[in-house]
Amino acid sequence: MIRKRMHMYNFERIVKSQADLFFNRVLPRYIGLYYYGKGYYFVRKMLNDLDNNSFKQILNIRFEVKKDFLKKSRNIKKICPIKICSEVQFGPGESIVLGHFSHVERYYASSLGPSAPFVENPAAEYKTTYESKSVALFKKSFEMFEYRSKKQLEFQVLKTIFHEYIHFFETFFLKSEQLLTSREEPPAGLVLRAYSLEEADKMDRNYILKMRLKIFIFITSLAACIYILFLG
Repeated sequence: MIRKRMHMYNFERIVKSQADLFFNRVLPRYIGLYYYGKGYYFVRKMLNDLDNNSFKQILNIRFEVKKDFLKKSRNIKKICPIKICSEVQFGPGESIVLGHFSHVERYYASSLGPSAPFVENPAAEYKTTYESKSVALFKKSFEMFEYRSKKQLEFQVLKTIFHEYIHFFETFFLKSEQLLTSREEPPAGLVLRAYSLEEADKMDRNYILKMRLKIFIFITSLAACIYILFLG
């Protein structure tokens, strides 16, 4: 009965429609409304809306999606494409996995590089030689559930896509700052830095201040050098 209901719908077509909705309408709005600083608030807001199943509410906000926001969203789609896998995927305790974010990265270490593997981020001596990111949706995993309607299946597909791209954005943070990833794979040897929306806002504002301070110091140092070389 469950499989028969699932087969009533074209899964590939549903994935395409929900991916288009995500990249053309949902994600550009999140970028335009909530992204600033390093993106802590942006990702924390996405996680908060995921937990509350309220991520589609952003479509009700009157907001002009500028071309720049849409361009950034579509670029993310190119960097991290969605793939459909036909098999069913199981997680811990035989739980059913609907989607998975994959991040493969290889490094080259100079002779001066540390011998121990890095825990948080790569040390300065490490250089990325290969990187691949993608999101997989498992078709037969979706078939394991019963859906009352096509809209319910569409919502679950969109929710899975939304979930996996939070993982994508978290890869730009320290491992101890990856809240969603740490729920599923607790970081070994690290203390998780849990933070609220309000704390995420402060983290982004502090990041902006640090960047401005670095620019100020650079300009001041450059001006001092010019003065010493040409005017001193």
